Amino acid sequence: MKRIFVLSTLTATLLAVFFGTQFSFLLDRTVSLSTIAESLQGERWFVLKLLHDPIGAYHTTNQRDGDGNWRFSSSMTFQLKDGEPTTIKEELLFSGDLPHELLAADQYRQKSHGQTHKSSIRRKDKALVGGVEAIPLQGDLTLADYLGIESWIRNHKPTAGENHTVQQLDFDYMRLRSLSWTVKNKSPQGYIIESNDQSQSTTIELDANLVPQQFRISDFLMIDRVPNAKAAMIWRDSRSLFHSTDLKIELNSPIQKHESLSRLILSIESDAGDLGRWGNLADENLFIESVAARKFRAVPNDIIQAKRETIHYPTSAPSVKALAQNNVFDLINPRLLAEALTHFVHRYLEYDETRNIQSVIDTISTRQGDCADYANLFTTMGRSLGLPTETVIGIAYNENQEAFSLHAWNRVAIDGHWEEFDPTWNQVSPDASHIPLPEGNAIALMSLMPSLRFELVEAEYFQ
Repeated sequence: MKRIFVLSTLTATLLAVFFGTQFSFLLDRTVSLSTIAESLQGERWFVLKLLHDPIGAYHTTNQRDGDGNWRFSSSMTFQLKDGEPTTIKEELLFSGDLPHELLAADQYRQKSHGQTHKSSIRRKDKALVGGVEAIPLQGDLTLADYLGIESWIRNHKPTAGENHTVQQLDFDYMRLRSLSWTVKNKSPQGYIIESNDQSQSTTIELDANLVPQQFRISDFLMIDRVPNAKAAMIWRDSRSLFHSTDLKIELNSPIQKHESLSRLILSIESDAGDLGRWGNLADENLFIESVAARKFRAVPNDIIQAKRETIHYPTSAPSVKALAQNNVFDLINPRLLAEALTHFVHRYLEYDETRNIQSVIDTISTRQGDCADYANLFTTMGRSLGLPTETVIGIAYNENQEAFSLHAWNRVAIDGHWEEFDPTWNQVSPDASHIPLPEGNAIALMSLMPSLRFELVEAEYFQ
């Protein structure tokens, strides 16, 4: 129930920040709010994820109506485990005339069986009133408030540590409330800002043009931008994405003995256009080079995060602690410990790609799962043993399909560098067919997979 409440209170925050940053590079002190709103017209799609699995879609639109007013709309549909689909829609209407006051705001929450709850705010006698009893709201809201984050970032160019407070609607309590945002990081790649809300912390990653790419909410929910509605609707398959036979990349010729690959070079062909989302995996000629036994520097803050207990990685759960303490994990050397954990998880679980999405506790109980379950158990046990551990989502060569398909494995920070391990395939040094997807763009890239093709350029093997 708490998760549904958090989701239901997110949409106003996301809508305000989304539109308030989408085109802030256009904002100048001399640019009118109408001009800014004009630049925001259109729609955007996002995927909601719990851990690595999509649970819903988030859609935003902005348009000017026939009366010249500005209408900002959002729709969020999601389904939690063993629950029914829930849809939350919000719409805010601002006057097209100065000072661009809020004229009306509505929120609808609907369950699949038809139960609907509606909250409304209206302007009456120059004041905002809420609910069926028309209770006056303290304060007022204009388009300038709604675009407050945008104005702050564009005009003041804040640096890490600076904060700014904006007003937003709170439909649950029928009020206007203040929310403070802090810049966590500023770089040529964009901004990372974080809300100072004790009840639900929200972190937003903005690219160099200040376009939102990812939201992280309260350590359990992630919202990733995707290119279109089709990509956003990937969540409707109740099974884990790792079971999908559609999410694969065809290869021009089979790879022999992929488990012995030390180096691999692939060229990419696409029917989908933009492949920039592959980031540093592909150069301007659209080649991917992958090597076995990858090592790369671990940022100190990432190491700290990789030790944390979260709702997905319940390191203090009795079943997790018992599993770790009652087995072979009295080793001191972190690499030997990670290797032992790889072999243990591989032996402990039976591979079953027919299972639906499950928690780590379920995995321990059933002793069955797919590659994501293997990796998540490894991450949880690794953290419980003091190893900074993460689950990696990527693609790897599937010899049964003779193509690259989704796969999950792990990385552990050892002596300041990330090293990879694959408990599903029992590899303590994963072969070169393991290609990680960029964390912020994984879902978007998954949606492109059926339109991609690989050509084998070069393959090297361990002697």
